[in-house]
Amino acid sequence: MRAVRLRSINRKTSTDASRLRSPPFLRPSISHCKSQENSPERMVIPTGGCTERILFTRKIGMPGLRSAILERGSVKVSHPVLRDIRDRMISCGGMTNMDDIARDPCWLRLPAGRRERALRRHEALLEYRGGPESVERAQIAADKAGMSLSSLYKLLPKWEGPAGPDIWALVPYARSTHLGQPRLDPEAERTLHSLIEEAMADGVRGTVRISGEVVARWPDGGPAMPASSTIRDHVDSRGGIGSIEKGTISLNTGRHAQETADTATAFGEVLVIDHSAIDLFLDHPKAPRRVTITLALDLFSASVAGACISEGPPNPNLVLAALDDAGRRSSQSSGTAIKPRLLFSATNGEGWRALVERIGQRGLIAKVRWGTRLHFGGPIRRMIGTKLADLRLLSRKSHSRSGAKDRFDPAVHALVTIEEARLVVNDAIDRFNAERLRGQSIVPIDTGSQVAHD
Repeated sequence: MRAVRLRSINRKTSTDASRLRSPPFLRPSISHCKSQENSPERMVIPTGGCTERILFTRKIGMPGLRSAILERGSVKVSHPVLRDIRDRMISCGGMTNMDDIARDPCWLRLPAGRRERALRRHEALLEYRGGPESVERAQIAADKAGMSLSSLYKLLPKWEGPAGPDIWALVPYARSTHLGQPRLDPEAERTLHSLIEEAMADGVRGTVRISGEVVARWPDGGPAMPASSTIRDHVDSRGGIGSIEKGTISLNTGRHAQETADTATAFGEVLVIDHSAIDLFLDHPKAPRRVTITLALDLFSASVAGACISEGPPNPNLVLAALDDAGRRSSQSSGTAIKPRLLFSATNGEGWRALVERIGQRGLIAKVRWGTRLHFGGPIRRMIGTKLADLRLLSRKSHSRSGAKDRFDPAVHALVTIEEARLVVNDAIDRFNAERLRGQSIVPIDTGSQVAHD
C-alpha cells in the first residue's frame, strides 16, 4: 500500500462558487470538496459537517438547446486549450446535438487536444458546406482543419450522417503513449498469465494474494520474473472481478494482528473509505491538477456506496463527504437502515483525530489505521482494481501539485471543469455499480449525518 507524505499548510482554500446546470441522474451525484490539507495546529473539519466547503449537484431538468454550452461560456477557464474548446463549442451552433456532446462523459474523457482538433475540423467543414463546392474552397477547409485534401474528402461522408453532422467522425485516433518502451518478454508473459489463472483456479483472491502466489510459484529455470509492479498490473488486467476482494478484507491498524480481517455479511455493514488519483485533470488558474477521488466502498459487494472528488490530496473532509454521499445514494432503497462500521487510514494530525471524534458522535464505529503518513490506494486497488468502469484509477500516482503540473499533456490527458468531472465520475460509478450490484438488494445506509447537523 502506497504511503504519501502530506505537507501541512495553514491557509484555507475558498470554495469555487461557480455552478453549472447538471443533467438528471438516477443516483445522487458526487460531492466536491476544495483542497485543504491537515495541519497539526488547525482543525480542518468545519462545523456542521462539510456543507460550507462541499458542493452537491442537484437533480434538475435538461436545459434547452445550446443552453449548457452558453452557460459554460460564462464560466472562467484558465488553460488555453480548454478555452479554445469552450469557444469553438459556442461557435458551432449549426450542430444540433452539440448540447448533448457537451455533457457526454465519453467526450469529456477524451484528451483535451483531441477534442480541440475535432472541433477545429467541425468548424472547417461547416464553413465549407455553407457555400458552393469547389476544390479551392475544399483546400482552404482542409488547411483550417489541419488535414490533407484527400483526408477531408474521406471524412465528409462519415461526418454528414443521416442524423446530421457527427463530431465523433472527426475525433483523431489516439496515439500510443508507450512508443519505444519494450514489451514483456513473450515467454515471461505466457508464464505470468498461466500462474495467475492457476492461483485463481485454486481459490486465491485479491491482487496482493494472487501476486504473492505468482512470485512463490515462479519456476526457477524459467524466464526472468517481472517486477512486482508489473505482476500486479497483469493480475488486475487478467483477473477482472475474480481478482478483487469482497466480503473480507484485512487492514493493518498497527494495534491488531496483520491477519485480523473484517468481514461483511450484508450490504452496508462495512464501508472501506480510501483515496486515489484518477485519470482526469481539473482546470486551475495556476496549472491543471489531477483529480483525487475518495470512495466509500461496500465491503460485501465491493461496490461504490459513496464518493467525493477534490483537486487536492486526501484529507478528513473528503472522508465525511464520501460517507454522507453513501447515505444519500442509498436513501431511496427499501428495507431497514443499517449503521455501517468504517475502515480507513488516518494520520496523527489533529484534523484526523477530530474526524474520528465526529464519527463517534454519529454513533458509528471506526477501525482506523494510524500512521505518521497517510496510507491510501491499497484498498481501492484490492476491491476495485485499476479501473472504475473505464475510468482509470491511479492509486500509485502522487498527488503532488508540482508533479501534476509537470505531467499534464493535452495530447494525452483529459482536462475538465469541476462540473464536467462530476459528470464523468457519476457515469463511471453508475455503470460500475450496475455490474457489481446485479441481482443484489441494497438497504439505506445510516451514516448519522442528521445527528451531525442537529
